[in-house]
Amino acid sequence: MTAVPHSLPPTAATPVVGSVLADAVRRSADAVLEETVVASWSRLGIAARRRLWRWESPAPAGSLTGANILVTGGTSGIGRATALALASAGATVGIVGRDFSRATTAAAEIGRAAAGRAMRDRKSGEDDHGTGGDVWAAAADLGSVAEVAALAAVVADRADRLDAVVHAAGLLSRSRRTSPDGTELTAAVHVVGPHLLTARLAPLLAAGAPSRVIWVSSGGMYLQRLDVAGFDQPPDRYRGSTAYALAKRAQVVLAHLWGRRLADAGVACVAMHPGWVDTDALRHGMPRFAAVLGPLLRTPDEGADTVVWLAAGAPGPRPVPALWLDRRPRREHRWPKTAVAAGEAERLWAWCEERTGGAGAAALAGLASR
Repeated sequence: MTAVPHSLPPTAATPVVGSVLADAVRRSADAVLEETVVASWSRLGIAARRRLWRWESPAPAGSLTGANILVTGGTSGIGRATALALASAGATVGIVGRDFSRATTAAAEIGRAAAGRAMRDRKSGEDDHGTGGDVWAAAADLGSVAEVAALAAVVADRADRLDAVVHAAGLLSRSRRTSPDGTELTAAVHVVGPHLLTARLAPLLAAGAPSRVIWVSSGGMYLQRLDVAGFDQPPDRYRGSTAYALAKRAQVVLAHLWGRRLADAGVACVAMHPGWVDTDALRHGMPRFAAVLGPLLRTPDEGADTVVWLAAGAPGPRPVPALWLDRRPRREHRWPKTAVAAGEAERLWAWCEERTGGAGAAALAGLASR
């Protein structure tokens, strides 16, 4: 894959000292913007940073030709926008949805749109070699251990390596529901499913190294401390927004846990939060919030920008920070009360392992024996 640089290198006409100073000013401005939260996470933030850092395309046409990438939740929202951008850059992209018919339709639509983008780029002279990549579909309920295991087998039949896996599938439920395996559904889809899929696809990711696993988290995770026992809220005390924030916090911790375990295999694991994005999940799960912030919400393409940038090869050498927003590493806690308590991260790993039959340990043992 082609790595995307953090910033443009100084040219012969730009003195190094001036470049360093300008970079420091940009970093300071970015940091001030981040402290505002509303301006940072809304569409105002990405617009400002696009100008501030003079961003180029996160994945130029033709830059991902030959890459194999899997995107869960690829039928709508951020996942669909991610799949389209990656396919437009030439990658072969597998999208995963709960319903096979819907996923197949979405894959065909994304494929046509990607080919159209590539053709426009060629006509404009931006890239003489860019062509849209193939897009294929698979169906799986990410909350079902059996269906995630079957999905991994399908992927292994289609590819001998993976350059990236994007965990973008998600939901925000107002009432407590459980997965086919009895786990609270929000935790099952955002935490257990991605844990199992990462484990089962670890050999393909190692074969594609340097490769990446990307969890699409949420700014809501800043409100929640990791509490593994909190995954089992009783129905009478259940709050969908709390369950969602906890699952999103857990995704960031999982990125750390898997990152440490897969580093020697050349697989980088990171999480990102896309800002406030106008998606069906937000409008259905938090209608008041969506209504109030409506004009400031980011488009799915804007929310997907950093996902695409990371999947396309950024941020570069490992080890990498675990949480990103708008192509920059961000702090994981805004208040001391959300700091991860001693031993809680490993309790999360053990909780995931218990629900997946020790999938992580099995995957790591298999990689060690290669």
